[in-house]
Amino acid sequence: MEITKRLLRTKQILIFITSGLFIFGTSWFASHPEVHPIVPEYHRVISVPVIEPFPYETRELLDKFDLQTDSTILTGSLEAADMMEFEKPTWQLDFPFWANKNSPAIVTAVFDTDGFERLLKMIFTVQQYAPENHLAIFDMVSSPSRREAKKSIGEFKTRETLETYCNLTQVCSIHSTSPFSLPHIPKYISREAYGAYKPIFIQKILNDFPMVLWMDSEGFVWPTGLQKVWNRTRLHQVSTYQLANNCAASSYTFKKMMPYFGMRVEDLRFDHMIESGSYAFLRTSDDISPLLHLWLNCSLTESCIKPIGCDSRNCLHSCKNVQPRFSYIGCHKYETSALSASLKKLNYKSYTAPHDEYPLVKHNGITSADLGFNITIIKYNISSERHRIQKAKNRRKVNILT
Repeated sequence: MEITKRLLRTKQILIFITSGLFIFGTSWFASHPEVHPIVPEYHRVISVPVIEPFPYETRELLDKFDLQTDSTILTGSLEAADMMEFEKPTWQLDFPFWANKNSPAIVTAVFDTDGFERLLKMIFTVQQYAPENHLAIFDMVSSPSRREAKKSIGEFKTRETLETYCNLTQVCSIHSTSPFSLPHIPKYISREAYGAYKPIFIQKILNDFPMVLWMDSEGFVWPTGLQKVWNRTRLHQVSTYQLANNCAASSYTFKKMMPYFGMRVEDLRFDHMIESGSYAFLRTSDDISPLLHLWLNCSLTESCIKPIGCDSRNCLHSCKNVQPRFSYIGCHKYETSALSASLKKLNYKSYTAPHDEYPLVKHNGITSADLGFNITIIKYNISSERHRIQKAKNRRKVNILT
């Protein structure tokens, strides 16, 4: 009993001393404010990333790839544009007379010789089900990153073949990427894996068309899905779509990208990652929309779109394989991660639609017959048209000689 009493007394004394020290310490810190900031300042330094501003103002951004129309009145510093180190390109897109510039356009790019038959399916669906929508195809085969391959578009190994089919169907046009060959333009911009070219093409087409739908050449849009895309884009100015696996954007975004947006990668934990194959944009009254301005700035800043340490080796993995599910899985999505961060920065979360509304259909398992056309007949028609054009050229040569 005596031991128990001593233990209780000791416990009471310790509680009394601890309470006294706490009260004294609180009052002492309150009277010495110069000591107080130590903990908050340390917390701020380790939790908030250093914000690195994007290098391009509006004028410079539009000038870099000649992204403005002739009638556009630009704002910003003219001196800054004159002092730029790169040569100002002249990049005029020539559209055929049948291109309806009052209707939305569909934009894609082709990188290799396997893209021709895929493009035939895309061209056919546009011709049959959406002839009022123009299809703009950018030729990336001759870009700096592809020069060593020395290949050209198409199964027939010539770009002229695809141009012939565009003339036959009157729904598409092919455009070169001449500014990409300038010596001061980084070669990574024309790399297919990074996708930095996508916002450049989208902004360029928006100068001539009221709305643009980007589609990777690996797929096409079902006719029933197009009208939903246009309606949604008119309402929200942008249409993006969630990944089918419902993973967070933080799972596919390397943390070193986020300081450019003044955020941390943890800010993306509750935002769905978006699909990279298709998204739509509406032309606004501004020279360039705030969303495209952010996205373009990151795409044209190499350390933003592909920061040091990022990789894409684990893109076959899913966030379901890691714990917690919003953790980075080792798959940086480059331009799609940049677009996701731009959407978050501008609070465009509500403009991301469920995956069920995703308009792009992959070619896997879809045959030409499923779409209702015979690709052999189309190839024959193309060959016949090329033969007719060549005969006409030969006749002109003979007439000149005689």
